[in-house]
Amino acid sequence: MQIDKNLTEEMNKLLVKGNIDKVLQLLNERINNDADNPDYLGLRAMVYSTQTKYNLALKDIKKAIEQNPQDSEFYTISGEIYFRQEEYNLALKDFLKAKELKSENSDTYHYLGLIYMDQYEYALAIENFDKAISLDSKNKLSSFFKDECYVKMKKNEHLQQKTLETEQITKGFPYLDRGMFYVENNKIDLAIKDFIKYIQVEPKKAIGYFWLAVTHHKQNKNISALSYFNKSIKLSETTKYYLDVIYHGRGKFFTDIKQYNAAINDFTKAINLNNNNEDFYISRANTYMIIKNYVAAIKDFDKAIEINKDNDHSFYRRGLANFELDDYDKAIKDFSKAIELNPCYSDYLIWRAKCYFEQEKYDLALKDIEKASEDNISTVSCFWKGMIYREKAEYESAIQEFSQAIILDPYVEEIYVERGYTYLNMNRGNLAIEDFEKAISLNPQTEVLDLYKKILIDIQHISFDN
Repeated sequence: MQIDKNLTEEMNKLLVKGNIDKVLQLLNERINNDADNPDYLGLRAMVYSTQTKYNLALKDIKKAIEQNPQDSEFYTISGEIYFRQEEYNLALKDFLKAKELKSENSDTYHYLGLIYMDQYEYALAIENFDKAISLDSKNKLSSFFKDECYVKMKKNEHLQQKTLETEQITKGFPYLDRGMFYVENNKIDLAIKDFIKYIQVEPKKAIGYFWLAVTHHKQNKNISALSYFNKSIKLSETTKYYLDVIYHGRGKFFTDIKQYNAAINDFTKAINLNNNNEDFYISRANTYMIIKNYVAAIKDFDKAIEINKDNDHSFYRRGLANFELDDYDKAIKDFSKAIELNPCYSDYLIWRAKCYFEQEKYDLALKDIEKASEDNISTVSCFWKGMIYREKAEYESAIQEFSQAIILDPYVEEIYVERGYTYLNMNRGNLAIEDFEKAISLNPQTEVLDLYKKILIDIQHISFDN
């Protein structure tokens, strides 16, 4: 499918916000205005599928296939819809057609692998999971189910200890897969129903309870979530099957509920079981960041980067830790690598600019901020441009940027404070007073409230009631 880039970006932003109705409205407009373009029908079918409106989804995708029967993506979408409805023969037919048309979509081969796995055709399943992984190296589900095939075939040496659990996934796996699909699309109630069905088929398998724990946590049912995490660990302790992932999941749960020591303990257990998973180190590092143990965080980010040198976010997070330690040269190096790997993410540029700012390299800082705001003028970018201009003694430009930041977000006290300081530099005391008073009104409990009051008193002998 070939879709207008601007439309894709707008839809992605709306989907992140959960505004499905607006996405459908955009697609309906495109379909009405461009009836001969089947790509919009394919997109709408995908959206309907995430809403479990399968009849509408199938109607759209069939029309799309009629208009362009040589597009492998349409058959993959159709296959997924049938798979979600447990129409596996129809799904297989569509996925095979997509494969015949040289599909480059990892999902095509992932679902073929699942169907072959259900048919006990493990060699074919592994072949397709391998293809899925080759198209998407981060496809952890394909890797997981591929390992399951090796367990059953008893041919993979590094999984020999797992063969005690030879029937980890049998007839229940479609419920497991569909449940994970629902989690991905935030259909938590539907996901829970499928995980319960999986447990009814496989009552002694840890993975079902693990996903019940995840979904209950998403619903803030933390007592039951912890109970399911503990149940899954108990079931998995004998074979160690999936135990590293379960400890990692419970660690993230502990982090979310601010039990940081317990979280670090679980992440460490996960690492001891599998020291080649970057996610485990990243999660522990992020928790160390929360408790301000930046040295330990850096060590874990080092290990994560050793495992995967192409993860821009690991360099970014290590850069943040170095920034907190005032090691701006190392932070700049990390942010620069993150930018190299992902030049479209503006936060990396903004943080490198902050480093340059601390080093009083204001021209370099301004260059990064301007680059970051090329496609998206944000409150943060305007604020930092204001800070830079003020340090360069370009006060009018600084005021202009602070004012733009306030227009974008009028409820950030720090912006009023910094604009107030700038007005003081310009000997505009009355305007400075207005900004400091506004900052106080936004956060009367702020720890620097006394400082604001002192500034106001110094400016115009203003008194305050305690």
